[in-house]
Amino acid sequence: MNDTAKPKKQAGGILLLLALTALTVWIFLKDYSPQQLIEALGKANPLYLLAGLGMMFVFVGCEAVNMKLIFHDLALTVPFRRCIGYAFIGFYFSSITPSSSGGQPMQMYYMNKDRIPVTYSSVAIFFIVLLYQIAMLLLGGLMWLIRPGLAGQMAGKLGLLLVYGVIMNAAAVAGILLIMYSKRAVPFLVNAAVRFGNRLHLIREPEATRSRLQESVRTYHEKTGYVKKNPSLFFKVLFVTMVQMTALNLVPWFVYCGLGFSGHGFLDFLACQSILTISVSAVPLPGAVGAAEGGFLWAFGLLFPQSALAAAMIVSRGISFYLFLFISFIVCFMIHLRIFGRRRKKDLTYA
Repeated sequence: MNDTAKPKKQAGGILLLLALTALTVWIFLKDYSPQQLIEALGKANPLYLLAGLGMMFVFVGCEAVNMKLIFHDLALTVPFRRCIGYAFIGFYFSSITPSSSGGQPMQMYYMNKDRIPVTYSSVAIFFIVLLYQIAMLLLGGLMWLIRPGLAGQMAGKLGLLLVYGVIMNAAAVAGILLIMYSKRAVPFLVNAAVRFGNRLHLIREPEATRSRLQESVRTYHEKTGYVKKNPSLFFKVLFVTMVQMTALNLVPWFVYCGLGFSGHGFLDFLACQSILTISVSAVPLPGAVGAAEGGFLWAFGLLFPQSALAAAMIVSRGISFYLFLFISFIVCFMIHLRIFGRRRKKDLTYA
């Protein structure tokens, strides 16, 4: 990836996110006065809100645990603190790019800067994304069985958005499995990419490029084969990912308790948010901004009093997205300084 182009793309993503946020606020909060929202937020119990924020740290921590587990099985030693950093990078860049498309490439980019070969990082990332999609659908299905009445009401409110989310996430699972384990799919894609790049004059030596990529593919499939032969890893990562998804989906329940409400248990909120997460996860907007807020107002009207619904949405999305996006930015900035500061120091040493 071009180091000079990256900041421009990042700035573009942030500007798009800010524009979508402003539009979302105007559309969904125009009927609520600032005084109403401030009064509702002023009554919140900060301990519950901090617990909700803690769920987001559990969310990122679980991804780091999964990275550590996979790298360990691939006989690669990566410190846990680095895995935490890569997890924050994934959250940040997924949040500012459409369909979360930037998170995984940027994780591999920074792993490569830390001298983790792409053949290792790509296996880890694809495996984590695969299990994330499976856990998302599995938890949603489980909650449907546990709370069928509430889940049915949710489906009625979300309608085609839920159908779209299920189809797109199931397609993602199938696509990742094809890339990871098909011996024909990846070589076909490599050849197609080389031909396309050659036609656009982006690749000057197509045969040499094809040879290097084919060698990388061979090593990649060797690593995925190793993962495939260790089914215990699949279940370990799936378990951790289920914990990860549960932590993310419990944020609205802590907000509910923090705003002083009772009457609905955590399973009701877990069911609602699990189905909402499936519905908006594939929306092609940075952070699913707009769809997530609108979906919250539609879905959680079943659980929150109408008078507090807007405040609940602001606090819940503030914790699980906007505030944590800012925290992730700080972590990414520190990692960037560490990596590129180290490079500049090395260049000065040899100057």
